[in-house]
Amino acid sequence: MIKYIILLLGISISIFSQAQVTIGSASEPVYGAILQLKENDSKGTNATKGFGFPRVFLSNGDKLFPMFPEGYNIVQDTINEGLTVYNTNPKFSNGRGIYTWQLNDSLYTWTALKPKVAVVEKTLAVVVKNDNQTIAARTNSETNPARTNIIWDSIKGINTEGIKIINNTDIYLPPLKDFKITGYVGIFTNGTDGSATYIASRFYLIKNNNPTLVSLPISTWGYSESSTESYHDGGVTNPICILN
Repeated sequence: MIKYIILLLGISISIFSQAQVTIGSASEPVYGAILQLKENDSKGTNATKGFGFPRVFLSNGDKLFPMFPEGYNIVQDTINEGLTVYNTNPKFSNGRGIYTWQLNDSLYTWTALKPKVAVVEKTLAVVVKNDNQTIAARTNSETNPARTNIIWDSIKGINTEGIKIINNTDIYLPPLKDFKITGYVGIFTNGTDGSATYIASRFYLIKNNNPTLVSLPISTWGYSESSTESYHDGGVTNPICILN
């Protein structure tokens, strides 16, 4: 019994006396690593097994649950920055996978480790308008309250199931995705050169299935001309815009 105690004590002293540790072999870790997992010293493939993250059922995107109980001291949010787990909750944020506890826009949240997304997994959508439409200038004037919206007919593309046209005028973009707006429909005016012809769109944030007051207006005013225009009056092709 005394021999076993002495042996275990010797192992503990050996580990804690070193600033760097290798697990999986008796070799020293590379110079820049505090901890390295490897089975051999090959500069290429050096193991036949992987690292298993602790499997945790995450339930709240901005709370350290189940690591701490409800009402825990929020100082733990900062202390535990960089904590990484494998989430087993399929309904959580981006589903099952590796998540890291980190600071995002002044708020600590569980952030998914996103792999590279193949083109086939992206949404490539074109909102289609079949026919010409005469539109009036939009105004908030009480004497001329015209509010003409462009009528859209359909959506074509790849993986567009989450995008919907509502009332033929509003385009619904699903949450938890980044969207890049790359162009608008071409228009032309019967007015004189220099008249204000352009398209303006307003994107609203949806919460609880209702639009909020938070919005992002995007206009084609002042941008490059479309081939369908007959006058140099402001342009209809906007620069690339990314909605998050």
